[in-house]
Amino acid sequence: MPRHRSHLLAKARLQIQKAAKDGHERGMLFCEKKGEVLVQDLGKGGKRHLDVPKCPSKTTEIGTFHVHPSGDVRPSAADILVAINSKNTGECIGGKVDGKDIVSCIEFNKDHRDWPETRRRLKEAAGRVVDEPKNKRAALLERVVDLEIEAGIKKGTLKRSTETAPPA
Repeated sequence: MPRHRSHLLAKARLQIQKAAKDGHERGMLFCEKKGEVLVQDLGKGGKRHLDVPKCPSKTTEIGTFHVHPSGDVRPSAADILVAINSKNTGECIGGKVDGKDIVSCIEFNKDHRDWPETRRRLKEAAGRVVDEPKNKRAALLERVVDLEIEAGIKKGTLKRSTETAPPA
């Protein structure tokens, strides 16, 4: 889990429950200022998207979290593109899985010597999905993104962690 884990898990359950109830994405933006983590609630998004603003000036964006109301806690191609193109260290997704509130994170090891190649391959694969209309080909291309994530995990350029959100 990312370094803002305690802040993330403390607030994730409520976000997941709201999204499961109304079918809309919800999320949080994590910014850091002089070692202090600031959490910005992003409110209610659409059925398949959530607008994420920039962190306030003099703060650094360290991560995002959003809920997939479908319960799929894998990052979509669009999620990967947004995370890779930001200064984030990763992306966290929440959802209801088998009745449990789950948070799954993909963290980027940007210091790894193979990170530039992993980033390039992920960006290329995710870009093809985003450019494709929703159809069978897009679903196959999403699978390529999943395979690139798995390859990054094996190389050590990516790390996946999954936890159950604690009771409120």
